[in-house]
Amino acid sequence: MYEDSDHASAADSTPPDQPVPSLPFPVRTSEPVRIDCPLCQTANEVPAHLRSSAVACSACGMSIPHEGASDPLATESAPDGAPAPGDELPEQLRDWLQGEPISSRHLTDLQRLRRWCRGHRMTALAAGGLLASLLLTAIVGTSGYVRSSAALSQVTGQYESASRQSETYRRTADEKSQEASREARRADREAAAREVAEKMRLEAEHQLNVARQEQRQAAREARIALARDLFSQSKQLLQSQPDRSLFLASQAIQATLGEGETPSRPLQQTLRDALSQMEGLTLFGHNAPIRTMTVSADGRWLVTGSNDATARLWDLKAEDPAAASTVLRGHYGPVSAATISPDNRWLITASHDASAIIWDLKADDPAASAVVLEGHQGPINTVAVSADGRWLVTGGGAADSPDNTARLWDLTAPDPSVSPIVLRGHVKPIRVAVISPDNRYVVTAGDDETIRLWDLKARHPAADQIVLHGQSGRVTALAFTPDSRRLVAASEDELIRLWSMVALDPASRPIVLRGHEGWIAGLAVSSDSRWLASGSYDNTARLWDLQSSDPAATSTVLRGHEGRVQSVAFSSDQRWLVTGSLDRTARVWDLHAPRPSESAIVLRGHKGPISSLAISPDCRWLITAAGDNFESHDNTARLWHLQTDALLKAAQETASRTIGLQQQEAYLMEAAAAANLRR
Repeated sequence: MYEDSDHASAADSTPPDQPVPSLPFPVRTSEPVRIDCPLCQTANEVPAHLRSSAVACSACGMSIPHEGASDPLATESAPDGAPAPGDELPEQLRDWLQGEPISSRHLTDLQRLRRWCRGHRMTALAAGGLLASLLLTAIVGTSGYVRSSAALSQVTGQYESASRQSETYRRTADEKSQEASREARRADREAAAREVAEKMRLEAEHQLNVARQEQRQAAREARIALARDLFSQSKQLLQSQPDRSLFLASQAIQATLGEGETPSRPLQQTLRDALSQMEGLTLFGHNAPIRTMTVSADGRWLVTGSNDATARLWDLKAEDPAAASTVLRGHYGPVSAATISPDNRWLITASHDASAIIWDLKADDPAASAVVLEGHQGPINTVAVSADGRWLVTGGGAADSPDNTARLWDLTAPDPSVSPIVLRGHVKPIRVAVISPDNRYVVTAGDDETIRLWDLKARHPAADQIVLHGQSGRVTALAFTPDSRRLVAASEDELIRLWSMVALDPASRPIVLRGHEGWIAGLAVSSDSRWLASGSYDNTARLWDLQSSDPAATSTVLRGHEGRVQSVAFSSDQRWLVTGSLDRTARVWDLHAPRPSESAIVLRGHKGPISSLAISPDCRWLITAAGDNFESHDNTARLWHLQTDALLKAAQETASRTIGLQQQEAYLMEAAAAANLRR
C-alpha cells in the first residue's frame, strides 16, 4: 500500500534564506504523520518509519507526497541518486500546484479494492476471513454438491422416467375413457333398443295372455253351461232313470267344482235325491222302528236302539259301515234310550223292561260284556252320563207304575250295579234327564210339570234338590248350554224357558221364549253356546240367538217340513242345523248362508217318520233313523254325507256299480248332443 524511499529529506538541500514552500503534508517525525488529501480533504495517517515518495488517499485514491520526498519544485537529484522530486510528483498534484484543472484518476477494480482495504483494515480482515470461510465451505460443499448432483441426476432421471410412464398411463387412460364412452353410448343405444323390444314383448305377451284368458273364460263358460245342461237332464231323469240321473248330476257337480264354483243347492238336491233312490248308505237290520240313536265322541261308533229289543253297533270308520253291525241282545222290551260315555269306553242302553245295560266298547266282543243295572220298577225312559264319565243317571216311570224315580250309578265303582243313589221327588213319569257339562247338576223332568236339580257336589245329592216351577204342561225336552250357564227347557205349553245356573237362586224367574204354535218336541244348543234350535209340532223349527240382549226377540223361523219336527241337531263346527220330521224327511240348513231359512237341502229316502237323528263329531256323517206309521214300515237308519266332496265320491262310486264305463261315455255324448240342439 505504501511506496518506500531511501532519498534524503528535501529540507537539507534547500538554501537557508530561501523560503520553504508550504506543503500540504507534515514533515516526517517519529510520530505517525497525518496527511490531508489536497483533493478530498480526507485525513490519512502514515507511520513515521515508512519511507515512500507518495501516499494514496484512502478515500479518493489520489497519490499524496510522503514526508521524505524532496521539494517538489527542486530539480536536483537526491544525494543518493534518487530521482528529482519534481519527477516524482503525481500528475494530479502537479496540475493542482500549477493551478490547472485536476482530472480524476481512473482506477481498476483491483486498485480500488486495495485502496479500500488500506483504509478499512479491520473490516477488510473480517471480510477476508468471511471470504475464506465461504471459500472453504464452497470447496467442501462442492464434493457434496457433486454427490447431490449425482443423486439429483438420478432422481431427475427417475422423475423423467416416471413422468414419461405417467404420460403413457394418461394417454392409455384417455384412450380407455374414450373407448368406455363409446361403449357407454353403444350400451345406451342397445339399452334403449332393448327397452323398446321389452315393451313390445310385454305388449305382445299381454295380448297373448288376454287372448288366452278369453279363451279360458270361453272354455270355462262352455263347461259351466254343459254342467247346467247335465243338471237339467239329471233332474228330468230323476224319477224314470235314477241311476242315469245320479251319474249326470255327479258329472255336473264335478265340472262345477273344477271351475272353482260351489254347486247350487238345487244341483246338490238332485244328486242327493238320486242317491237316495239308489238306496245310498242304508243301515238295515232292525225289525221294528228305531227309537233312539247316539254316536261316540271319537266318531267311530254309531248305536241304534229299536223296538225289537236290540241295539246295534255300527263302525263308522269301516270302509263300508253298512256292511255289518254288532247286535247287542239282553233286553226284553223296546230299547228306549242309549248313550256313550265321553271316554268312548261304556255304552249304556235302557229299555222298557226296567233295566239298563252297560256294554264295554273296548272289549274284544262288546256283546259279551253286558253288566245289567236293575232296580227300577217301571220302564226306563231316559239316560245320561256326566262329562267326567263317573255318573250315570237313569229316569223312568209310566202312568200305571208307582216308580217315578231317577237313579245315580257310579261307573267308576268296581261293580256299578251295586247301591245306586235313588232320586225321589217326581210324582209322575220322568221323560228326560241331563247332566250339566261342569258335572254340577243332574236335571230331571217329566209329566208332573216340574224340573228338579240334584246337586252332585252335595254330601247327599238325593236330599238336596231345587225345584223349578212354571211349566203348564209336561216337560218334553231339556238341554244345557255347553258353558253350563243356562238350562233350557221345553214343554207342551208351547214355551221355552231359560233358567240361569249362575244366579243365586236358579229357580228365580226364567226368560221365556215364545213363538211356536205347537208343543215343542226337540231342543239343541250349538257348541259355542250361541244358538238354540227348537222343533215343534207346528211343523217348524226356530233359531234363537242366546247371546243377544233379548233372545226372545231374535227367533228365525225355518219352514218347509210338512209334518211335526221331532228332532234337531247341530254340527260341531256350527255350520249345519239338521231337523227331522214326521214327513219322512230331514232338512239340512246352512247357517253360513245369507238367509239360512232359504237354504235347506231336503234328505229324502225314508219311508217312515224320522224318529231320531245325530251328527258325528268329525262332521263326516249325518245319521237319520226312521220308524213306521200306519202307511209304511221303515226301521232303517241312513248315512248322509255332509261334505260335498265326500258326497260326490259316494255318488260316483254308486253310479259306477250300476253303469259301465262305455255306458257312461254314451250318456255324456247324448247329453252334449242334446245341449247343442237346445243352443
